[in-house]
Amino acid sequence: MKKKFFTPLDILIAVIIFAICLSGLVLTFNRGGEKIVIQAEGKIYGEYDLASLSTKSKTVEIKTKYGKNVLEIDCYGADMIYADCENQIDVKHRKITKAGESLVCAPHKVVVYIDGKGGADGVSR
Repeated sequence: MKKKFFTPLDILIAVIIFAICLSGLVLTFNRGGEKIVIQAEGKIYGEYDLASLSTKSKTVEIKTKYGKNVLEIDCYGADMIYADCENQIDVKHRKITKAGESLVCAPHKVVVYIDGKGGADGVSR
């Protein structure tokens, strides 16, 4: 008599494990509810929903009494492309793409961060 390689219980367990892994991937890549928030001088300057942005970048000028910054945003994140401050730390910083990441221009008192599920908590920001 020939033995079966997989029993129905083995197949059921494999399907359950596959479903758990697939749901984990979906939750990891789900960016629902995330938005780019721009704060200037402690006040909300603008908010942009990542889901509503296209892959084509959009340029946002941020003008404060301390200076000017130019932010480039798209559905993947935000990147500071210009600042007329001396140190240029925010311009040299890489593009932010995940919830909890931020760009800061201290001389101009500008903070840009991605708000949403996952990433860093409110205390670490």
